[in-house]
Amino acid sequence: MVIFDPQYKNTSQTARHIQQNYHALPNINQDEINIIEFVKEIERVLVPSGFLLFWIDDQILLKKNYLNWLPRNLQLIEILVWSKGKYVGLGINYFRKNCEFALLIQKKPLIKKVKDKGIRNFFSEIVNFELRHNTREKPYKMTKKIIQQLTNKGDLVVDPCAGSFVSLIACQKLERDFLGTDLTLRELMKFNINKENSRELLKKELVF
Repeated sequence: MVIFDPQYKNTSQTARHIQQNYHALPNINQDEINIIEFVKEIERVLVPSGFLLFWIDDQILLKKNYLNWLPRNLQLIEILVWSKGKYVGLGINYFRKNCEFALLIQKKPLIKKVKDKGIRNFFSEIVNFELRHNTREKPYKMTKKIIQQLTNKGDLVVDPCAGSFVSLIACQKLERDFLGTDLTLRELMKFNINKENSRELLKKELVF
């Protein structure tokens, strides 16, 4: 299984607001050409019937840009929804502002049991913005559940945009092998130091 969560250049207003008000988080934006190249390599290394969990933003979901990104032997079988709030709204505006989406893609041949039984495709879990190490960090429980549904013990999970490595922690708990990468250690250390300094300054401001 491969988890792919790129940082799109057309980031949401919420992400920009966070970056402006809480030290620039360590992200490198990826354009469409770069993302397509990633998908080609993922398809090349993915085993037959293996899964790709591909996180997208609301604009890509609505415009269906992803249809041009997938090679012929990769097929979309499900769309997963992560609701970041406590309640589920019915309007499109709610989902665009308060949800993120993931394409569940399978390399042919498709496994029938997944199509017949389906998987859990809606998750509602809150992530504390101040405690995140990455603007696109996903909840641990949701990540663990998805990996558990799509893989078996001893399977390999690859995450080329691992961010805060929540997927690694889930794989360790579920006894899956893991291969992941993200920014350099120096960039992550610098970000964490800046974040801790910000917290200390905030504490002082609250005291006085």
